[in-house]
Amino acid sequence: MQLISRSTARDDFPAAVLFDLDGTVADTEANWFEGEMSVLKPLGVPWTHEVAMRYVGVSIEWSVRDIISRFDLSISPDDLLENLVSAVHEAAQRRRTQWLPGVLETLDLLRELEIPTALVTMSYRQLADVVIDDCAEGSFHAVVTGEEVERGKPDPQPYLLAAERLGVDIDSCLIFEDSTPGVLAGIRSGAQVVAIPCQLSVPPFPNLVQCESMSGVDESFLRDIMTAARPREENISE
Repeated sequence: MQLISRSTARDDFPAAVLFDLDGTVADTEANWFEGEMSVLKPLGVPWTHEVAMRYVGVSIEWSVRDIISRFDLSISPDDLLENLVSAVHEAAQRRRTQWLPGVLETLDLLRELEIPTALVTMSYRQLADVVIDDCAEGSFHAVVTGEEVERGKPDPQPYLLAAERLGVDIDSCLIFEDSTPGVLAGIRSGAQVVAIPCQLSVPPFPNLVQCESMSGVDESFLRDIMTAARPREENISE
């Protein structure tokens, strides 16, 4: 377990802030769509933006299995997964990181406040590394990627693992997410959750705070959100 020391720890701030990647920290839609088209079109898959939206926020493994079943493909799940990750990675390296509004400023603020952070994504590590390499050193104290968990979002396992790696209580964490599967994973973990919808809308779950971007995140926001009512599993339906 990686323990994070906070010399200025205060109970009114989150013990850690956990970030989803795709659609929350960075706009990666173009990378994914380009990579998916380059791999799936030669296989005869009628890939469109509308079809791609079905797979926002869920694990790559689940997506690959569903695509093979839905379009009756003969390729193996392992081969399709490898081809997709490689194609998206090539697109991401060409474009580099398209930061979403307020993200870099929020990371700067958290460094100043000595609040640890984690990047928690269902993308694979080589895709996450493109983003990590483009931000200031030490922006993320822990990283959890899709290949490291048995159960992806909406299961809470990725967020629970991130809190464990940071050595903090998940109940004291704040999560930023953009998708319904990610929001559900956050709620089920026991953390406080803020939704910042990007590609698709997020249902108005009771007590769920939704923002247009991270541009308004400041010290007051971090204090207030941790005392706000939290959405709970029993209050919502998928």
